[in-house]
Amino acid sequence: MPMSYEERSLMLLAAASYASGDTAPGAACVPRPETPKVVTRQSRREALVRTIEGQIVPRLLMTRAPVPATAAAARATSAVTSAGSVEELTRLLLQHTSEVAGVYVDMIRREGVPLESILLDLLAPAARRLGTLWETDDVDFFAVSLGLARLQTIVRDLSTDAPDDDASRGLGGTVLLVPELGEQHTFGLQLVGEFFRRARWDVWMEQPDSAEEYLQLVGDEHFSVVGLAVGSESRLEHVASRIASTRRASRNRAVYVMVGGPIFLQKPELARQVGADATAIDGPSAVQVAQKLVKSLAATGPRG
Repeated sequence: MPMSYEERSLMLLAAASYASGDTAPGAACVPRPETPKVVTRQSRREALVRTIEGQIVPRLLMTRAPVPATAAAARATSAVTSAGSVEELTRLLLQHTSEVAGVYVDMIRREGVPLESILLDLLAPAARRLGTLWETDDVDFFAVSLGLARLQTIVRDLSTDAPDDDASRGLGGTVLLVPELGEQHTFGLQLVGEFFRRARWDVWMEQPDSAEEYLQLVGDEHFSVVGLAVGSESRLEHVASRIASTRRASRNRAVYVMVGGPIFLQKPELARQVGADATAIDGPSAVQVAQKLVKSLAATGPRG
């Protein structure tokens, strides 16, 4: 059942206090969950969640009247799409650990918000918000980098919810996702990769140090699709050259190349101009387009 802003604030205060070593509010007489002998990031996170669930959530639920399931679902979905949720997550990413920010995301998920909405309507806007704060000089580069790293940790934690066994991996195809050379902020590409992975694709996320290393990779491995992230229009000539060299070096002579980035959202026709097969507006669309490309190849045979 969706929680009010005050209730969320109380739980987040508990999370922040626990992460800093303080006792959770209202829990002075309740022993903290025993810390595992081998302390890992996952064990700390599990202990944090147990503390919140066992000591705070029950008292909150006792004060709440039941709400019909349909109304609760509607309220939950609207909560994650609100600007307030994005601002709150952004604040947590900048001021607290990934565990605290992750608990906030978990709280929203438990209100019934679909994972796709979490990724597209909460995490992606939070990443864009961090970028805006840097561009306006409200936050320095180090803080933004740290916030994005925390976001990547949250996405990796969420990815453990989907099956990742050998039997299902690669059923959709094999995709290589690569940022521009030297690019460090790859959260958007990681988000796209998560959607491919959930569609049973075998996903390779790589950051080659040089063009030669990249071409060696596409020559050694068989990729159904190569996805290239492009940061600005000034890089288009370089991207066109990279796509041409990809096709020449690729072990899969029928490889499809997709491009993504802000410039292609504004001018999708540029994808064809640089020699790419397609572009997409977001992660789910990228998966759909890639699947259509691979299916068309299977139906018509190798391209000439």
